[in-house]
Amino acid sequence: MSNISTSDLYQLIKSLSKTEKRYFTLNTLKKKEKKKNAFQILFNAIENQKEFNENALLSARNKIPHLPVMKKRLFEMILKSMEMYHLENSLENKLRSTINKIEFLFHKGLNEPCAKLIKKAKKVAKENELWEQLIEILNLESLLLAAYNRSAQADRSRLKSNKEAHEALRQLKNRLDYLKLSIEITELSKGRQVIRKKNELKHVDSILANPLLKSEEMALSLKTKSTFYFLLSRGALMKFRNKKAIEYGGRYVNFSTPKKNPTLGSILTYFNSLAGYLHLCLEDKNYRAAEIAVMKLKSIPIQFNIKGSDFLQSSIYSMSTGSLFSIYLDTGQFNKALTLIGEVEENKGIIEKNLSVSNKIVLNFYFFYTYFGLGNYRSALVWLNNTIDSIAKTGLREDLYSICKILILLVHYELGNHDLISYIGKSAFRKLGKLKELHQFESIMLDFFNKKLPEVSNDKERIELFKALKVDLEKLNKHPESSVMRNFDLISWIDSKIERRSFAQIVKEKAGHIREQ
Repeated sequence: MSNISTSDLYQLIKSLSKTEKRYFTLNTLKKKEKKKNAFQILFNAIENQKEFNENALLSARNKIPHLPVMKKRLFEMILKSMEMYHLENSLENKLRSTINKIEFLFHKGLNEPCAKLIKKAKKVAKENELWEQLIEILNLESLLLAAYNRSAQADRSRLKSNKEAHEALRQLKNRLDYLKLSIEITELSKGRQVIRKKNELKHVDSILANPLLKSEEMALSLKTKSTFYFLLSRGALMKFRNKKAIEYGGRYVNFSTPKKNPTLGSILTYFNSLAGYLHLCLEDKNYRAAEIAVMKLKSIPIQFNIKGSDFLQSSIYSMSTGSLFSIYLDTGQFNKALTLIGEVEENKGIIEKNLSVSNKIVLNFYFFYTYFGLGNYRSALVWLNNTIDSIAKTGLREDLYSICKILILLVHYELGNHDLISYIGKSAFRKLGKLKELHQFESIMLDFFNKKLPEVSNDKERIELFKALKVDLEKLNKHPESSVMRNFDLISWIDSKIERRSFAQIVKEKAGHIREQ
C-alpha cells in the first residue's frame, strides 16, 4: 500500500459507526501489545478532531513515533478489522469464506467434508445468482471428482457438474451483456434526464432496438430482468415518454426487491430502483405513488436489518427527506415542510457527516422555498443567499443558479425593496451572461424586472403586465428544453399577483386538481 495521507485516515475514522469503532478498539487496539499506546493515541487524536487538523498531529510527534509508518499501519488495521466485522453481514463474504474452506479441505484430501461444503455452497450461489462464485465452486468440484473418484457414479457427477458450469457461464454472459447496455445508456445520459442531439437520440434508438430488449424472456435471471426494465425505463425517459418510464420503473422496482438473504449489493440495487422510480413519480406529479415509494425507502434499514452501511443509510435519509420536501412544496403543504426543517435541524450531525455538498445546497433551496411559501420573506432571503453562495463557492448545482438569481428579485419584490430590484437585476444580468449564454427564460424575467415593471404606475397596469408575463412563460414552458421552472412554481406566483391571493393558496388548489385527476 502506498503512503496514506492523514486526511484519508481522518475520513476513514470519521466514517466509522459507534459499533464499528467499539469493535475495532476492543478487537484490535486492545490486543496489540507493542506500540498499543501509540496506535490508541493516534486513533483517539484523529477521532476527537471536529475538523481535520494535520498540524495538531504533527505537534504530538513525541507521543506518536514514526508518524508516517503509524498512519499506514493504523489504516491497514482498520480495514482488516472492518473486513472481519462485516464478514457476518455479507453473503458474498460468507461464500468466499466457504470457498476458502473447500480449497483447504481439498488440499488436505478430506473428500467427504469437502463434498458436503461444495453442495451447500452451490445451493447458496444458485439461489442468489452469484454466478462467478458458482463457477469457482464447480471448478473445485470438478477437481475433486477427477482426483479422488473413478467410478461410473463419479462420471455422471462430472457430467452434471459440467452442465451446471455451462449454465452458470450462460447466465454470467447474459448478465454481462445487459450490464454492457446499462453502462452504455448511463454514459450516454451522463446524469441528464433528457437528451437533445440527433446523433445521441439515434444512439438511444440503437440501444432500445437491441434483441436483448425485445422481450423479458431474453433476461435469464431476476437480476438481469431487473436490468432489462432499468434499460427500458431509462430509454423511455430519454425519449420523453414519461408514462412508459414510470411503468417500466415500477417493474424495475418489483424485480429488484430482495427476496431472501439479501446481500448489501442487492439492497443497494433495490434502493437505486426505488430512488429512480420516486424521481419519475415526482416529475409526473404522481404524489400518491411518490409517498408510497418514500415509505418503502424509509423502511429499508428495518426491513433488511442493515448494519454498518452509513453510506446507504445517509443516502436513504437524503433521498426520502428531499422527496418529502418536493411533495410538500409542490402541493402547498408549507407547514409540513416547516416541520420537516425542524427534523432536519435535529439531525444536523448526520447531515454534516454524511450528506454531499450538492445535497446540502438543495436542502438550503428547500428551506428558502418553505419560508417563501409561508410568507416569511426575510428568512427566505437568508436561505436563498446561502444557496447562491454555496453554488458560487463549489461550482455544484449550477442548474439552480439561474433560477436563484431570478428568485432573489421575487423576494425583494415581496419585501417591497423596489429600489434594490433594478440594481440586483442588472447585476444578475452581468453574472448570468458571464456564466453562459443568456437563456430565453432569464431574458424574459430580467427584462420584466429591469425594464417593464419600473414603468408601471398603478395596480391595473401591473396586473396586465403580470398576465403578459404568464403568457410568455407558458409558451416557453411547452418546450421540453425548458426545465428551469421545475424547481419553483413561478406560474402560481404570477397567478397570486393577478388574483391577489396568497401563493400558498394557489399552489394548494392546483395540487388538489392534480390529485383528483
